[in-house]
Amino acid sequence: MQALKALVIFLGILIVIGLGVLGYGISAKFGKLGAEDKAASPAPLAGNVKLPPETGNPNPPGGWTAFGEVTLSLPEGARIVSVSQSGTLLLAHFARPSGDAGVALFDLVRGQALGTVNFTPLPPRTAAGAQ
Repeated sequence: MQALKALVIFLGILIVIGLGVLGYGISAKFGKLGAEDKAASPAPLAGNVKLPPETGNPNPPGGWTAFGEVTLSLPEGARIVSVSQSGTLLLAHFARPSGDAGVALFDLVRGQALGTVNFTPLPPRTAAGAQ
C-alpha cells in the first residue's frame, strides 16, 4: 500500500510540473508574438527630405516622415473620382469630361509621381467585325 501511495504522489508531482512547463511555453509564445508586433513599423516616407522649421511638425503621427508639398498633375479637365492606397503607392482614379478615365500613381516612399495609366473606350464594333 505504501508503494501505491508513493506512485500516486509521484504522478501528481509530474502532472503539476507538466502543467507548469505548459504554462511557461504558452506565456513564452505569446510574449514573442507581442515583441514581433512592436517591432513591425511602417516604412519611413521620404526620409531624406528635410522640411523647413516653419512648415510645422516634420514627423507626423504614425511613424511616417513628411515630405512637404508635392503636386500631382492630372490631364486638363479631369476630376478625381477616388483615391486609394496599395502598399506604398497612392492611386488617384480620375475621369475626363470626354468619358475617358485613368489612374495616376504616386510613390509615398520617395514622394514623387510615378506616372499615369489612361483608359480609353474601345471603338464600336462594325457589322463586318461582328461576324
